[in-house]
Amino acid sequence: MYEIIDNYFEGRLSATEREAFERKLAQDKALADEVAFYLSTKAALKEANLQKRHAEWTRQRSIRPLRWQWASGVAAAMVLLVVVWYFMTPSSLTLQEYAEVYIEENLTKLNIQMDTSNDSLQTAIDYYNHQKYQEALPIFNRLAASITSAKAYEYEGLTQLHLKNYDAAIAIFERMAADTELLENRGKFYAALAHLKKGDTDTAHRLLEEVIAKNLAGKAQAEQWLNTTK
Repeated sequence: MYEIIDNYFEGRLSATEREAFERKLAQDKALADEVAFYLSTKAALKEANLQKRHAEWTRQRSIRPLRWQWASGVAAAMVLLVVVWYFMTPSSLTLQEYAEVYIEENLTKLNIQMDTSNDSLQTAIDYYNHQKYQEALPIFNRLAASITSAKAYEYEGLTQLHLKNYDAAIAIFERMAADTELLENRGKFYAALAHLKKGDTDTAHRLLEEVIAKNLAGKAQAEQWLNTTK
């Protein structure tokens, strides 16, 4: 990671690599900490070098200390500006990028069910958690059709989402959204994610607004995304 950070600040990354690094920096606190450490280390090394050269030049010309103190102050100020820029600049992610991050962080692992009576469900969840979506899908599909299991139906939709079967995923999430008996209904929010993955930003935007207006599950994310992408 140090090499990537160094390449970024030394201008050795391509435009695509720079954009990817900046997107990750906006979301990854661990990376932000590493960048801060990198910058502070570079500043310390530069300061030590300046002090060494200052001592050498002091013996030669009495005016040099003032110049080097000024240079040192400028270097420190530049480092401070870079750090402040990284930590204070608002995220510039698009709605599609927000969706990608959300799916990666929240929808790649399913919770193992406490009820171990349904071995098929556990098997499908295990497949899903190991990114074996093709194997998980028919099991979730069968369970959703044969038993009253909102989770099996939801997981079938998420599996379709990962398989990039966006229309199938949207159909499932729309049926979820219409189910008034679900205590925490993420159907409309998940449908917005699927539309974003499909490239239909307008429909996704409308659905996210509905999630906010109706106080549905996913409201916090919807508010954040819409507020920061205006």
